[in-house]
Amino acid sequence: VNRLAGVVAALHRAPAEIGILWSMSSLIFDGGAPYAESALRAFEGMSFSGQKVRFVSEAQCVNGGLAGLRLLVLPQLPAISDAAFAEIDRFIQDGGYVIRTGLSGPYDPRGLSRQDVISYTTRTYLIRGTDDAVGYLHACETAYADEALGQIPRSVNEFGYLLEGVKSRYVVHNGVEYLFLL
Repeated sequence: VNRLAGVVAALHRAPAEIGILWSMSSLIFDGGAPYAESALRAFEGMSFSGQKVRFVSEAQCVNGGLAGLRLLVLPQLPAISDAAFAEIDRFIQDGGYVIRTGLSGPYDPRGLSRQDVISYTTRTYLIRGTDDAVGYLHACETAYADEALGQIPRSVNEFGYLLEGVKSRYVVHNGVEYLFLL
């Protein structure tokens, strides 16, 4: 373990390029189940991408937490604060890439309907059908093909598709490349 301590530290220090929105506002709807389950599936799908993934809260969005992210994932999101909604829209308008379901913040935290929607651009990747982990992984693959994320070694099958169920992380430490698979 001591021999790899520097590599483990490098994996920990590497910045996350993928953020998944954590919405306390969405947890109040329907006991929180639809959103929490969707966020878990999003994390599972993104963890197969080979990229470092982190959660970003609504408060972090408002306080600059989207800086440094290249891809933001919006799970089934029934509600979101007005300030976070505005920051996410600004992130998109400033060239950020987004993976999202069709349900992205139609209500404010009090359950009142919004009159506007989060922007769609050519950098928006929609989850089609149910939002399972594979759907998020496929949307991430599309973003990867569009060069939204840095090109890194990843575990793929003989057809070039990412291996589902294989979590991987890539890091360069002291000029040596490491690819960890689990």
